[in-house]
Amino acid sequence: MQNLTVNTNATSFRAHIDSKFLYAANAFYRENRSPAKYSQFRSAIRRFREIPNSDSLTISYKKGFKDGKPSHLLYAKEEGKQQDILLAQKDQFRKLLEKFSYMNEYEFKIKTGLIKK
Repeated sequence: MQNLTVNTNATSFRAHIDSKFLYAANAFYRENRSPAKYSQFRSAIRRFREIPNSDSLTISYKKGFKDGKPSHLLYAKEEGKQQDILLAQKDQFRKLLEKFSYMNEYEFKIKTGLIKK
């Protein structure tokens, strides 16, 4: 089995990814021993690294309540703006990781306003 360690010291991200999300994903994949899904997650991180004009965005994870339901939430926070942008909301962390892992560049750009609808 491959080593399931997320490198949180990488500074080359265009869209920054919050270490809390990376640590939680690392723990999840280590516990569930899913090398193929972990590989897809790492591919998503590389995809976000290559998105131009996203260097002012930070992707962050929160566990809380949304619409009265316990939820795992993935946000993009733009530097200098008050409002967080909801990227995904799921009832299980596993589902949130899958959503992030398979989110394409177009969906990310639409949700964050990098391109207009």
